[in-house]
Amino acid sequence: MGELVQAQGSITTVIGSTTDASGGIHFGPSHVTQQGTATGLTTGTQYVFLSVQNFVENFSNPGDEVTLTSEFRVVSRGNAPNLIARTTAHLTITPAGEVTAVVTHIAFRCAG
Repeated sequence: MGELVQAQGSITTVIGSTTDASGGIHFGPSHVTQQGTATGLTTGTQYVFLSVQNFVENFSNPGDEVTLTSEFRVVSRGNAPNLIARTTAHLTITPAGEVTAVVTHIAFRCAG
């Protein structure tokens, strides 16, 4: 059973991009990091959290390919369980606008 939490923290974003000779635009690897603290609104349990997301996006002329990976950790400062969530997503779109690949993997785990 979970509870709502009130969180505060910071977000750091680093985005890189290039354009190739044929006009394709490439974003990434790009990184988003979120970190901070949270307090359970029912129990008062204290948590620290860290979320790291990485993505690469390639726009050909036309067409698109995107890959995103992320890991989210919420660690209890007490005896409450810790949460670890991992996500991988990939999407490919042809020049005709047809989606040819969609891969999503999401895993949640309570630990500690």
